[in-house]
Amino acid sequence: MALFDEYADSETDAPAIFRPFTALSVLGAIVGRRIYVRWYGNTELALNNYIVLLAASSYSHKSTMLTMGRRLVQEVLPASLLPNDFTYEALVSALADRSDGLLTVQEFTGLLARAGRDYNSGTREFLMEMYDGGDYRRKLQKADATITKPALSILGASATSWLSQAMKEGDL
Repeated sequence: MALFDEYADSETDAPAIFRPFTALSVLGAIVGRRIYVRWYGNTELALNNYIVLLAASSYSHKSTMLTMGRRLVQEVLPASLLPNDFTYEALVSALADRSDGLLTVQEFTGLLARAGRDYNSGTREFLMEMYDGGDYRRKLQKADATITKPALSILGASATSWLSQAMKEGDL
């Protein structure tokens, strides 16, 4: 974490508060399920993080931190990068192929909007199931999908005012 902080300090003037969250997202994507903590006997807690960097638009360099995190994962373990844009079925399929990874979302309110469309119905609930880390099975149009022990890290960004306007009661 300290090395990432030094690296980020030399690369950007983004607020220092974003650095540990970006580092945890990168670390979670790279270690996946290979490192975990036992919880209540039999449960394995992986380093899956759902993080949204919030700040005013433009000046805080939120997207710079997302790009930096994604670039580091690309250099170390490119297979763990998930698509930036997806449908519900495509995300299920991608996680069935590899059950851990990093999903970066440049504007988190856009993800919320897309998740509310008919063709993406169920995306929010699916992401919550992935956070819990339990196995998941779904019948897709072309094949069945099984996601075993998911360890998903999401690193997103949004302007605080946009997020508060876009959120519905159920999003909290």
